[in-house]
Amino acid sequence: MKVAMIGPFALGPKGTMRMRGLPMVRGLTAGDHEVEMFLAPWSNPEDSGGQEERGGVKIQTSHSRSLSPSCATSSLSGDFSPRV
Repeated sequence: MKVAMIGPFALGPKGTMRMRGLPMVRGLTAGDHEVEMFLAPWSNPEDSGGQEERGGVKIQTSHSRSLSPSCATSSLSGDFSPRV
């Protein structure tokens, strides 16, 4: 199964998605699921537009730099619409 997790934060600097979201989706990869995380780095704009893979999870961050947490998740669907 293909799974997409959308998160309002980048993996750093506070670590919410790194400490909570990433371990959860890593567990899904153990069950042979293909998992991607789509993140909005509103609190860490240096990560904007980045792509990486950690523990079998593909991670892509949005180009949206001026998002507030309340609108970050809804904006992500436009940034990643070809992939989601």
